[in-house]
Amino acid sequence: MSVVTLASSKPLRRTVKILAYAAVAKPTAKLGQSLGPLGLNMAAICKEFNEKTQHVRPDVPLRALLHVYLDKTYKLEVLGPPSSWMIRRAMAIEVHFT
Repeated sequence: MSVVTLASSKPLRRTVKILAYAAVAKPTAKLGQSLGPLGLNMAAICKEFNEKTQHVRPDVPLRALLHVYLDKTYKLEVLGPPSSWMIRRAMAIEVHFT
């Protein structure tokens, strides 16, 4: 197992990429497959994600990075929506108004 250290000086075990709708994330089988082997509480992670994204409309998919450390702590970093979603949304709006 390789160990990477970030600016936090804790040894990083793994970084998991998450894609979920803002403020409505739920523990799913796909998320369980990613987080189960790491021994993390999916409900707690979903709750934190929902709290951090409650200001965003629920129909917006957001990306997140979950940095998991060797001591089973984690840092959740919420990113913006995928650019493909933004492009599709912009195209639909343009088509709608023409």
